[in-house]
Amino acid sequence: MNNLLRTTAGALSMTVALWTGAIAQPAGDAPPAPRVERAGGMSYVNGGVGEEARAVIDRLSPDFALRNVFSGQGGQYVVAERVTLQNASGGEPVVILNAGPILMISLPPGRYTMEATVGGQLQRKTVQVGSAPTRVDWRWPGA
Repeated sequence: MNNLLRTTAGALSMTVALWTGAIAQPAGDAPPAPRVERAGGMSYVNGGVGEEARAVIDRLSPDFALRNVFSGQGGQYVVAERVTLQNASGGEPVVILNAGPILMISLPPGRYTMEATVGGQLQRKTVQVGSAPTRVDWRWPGA
């Protein structure tokens, strides 16, 4: 009888461990949580698909001078295949792939040129970053 209880308890423990492990793991198609990344000497946070990801981005936003929001004409979020950022003095541009729908960048004050591509459509904007946070809304018709 003692062996039967141990076997049953062990099977139950394994079932609970497997079940809770499956619950704790993110879904296979869920995007990773946004995190601070570095490219070209600057920090950025990229993501925002889902409420939890947007909450992470909102908590991090005070540390970033520039917030880009990518959307279609109807306001639905989209992801830019490629974003290029270059300061006014030239230099090597920074390229971020699969950006958005929210892309926050930590930059010193200055003038920057940005290009973003969604669905093969390129848009270019000149952005002035100052001491207060700057928000740039990008919209693509037909996206």
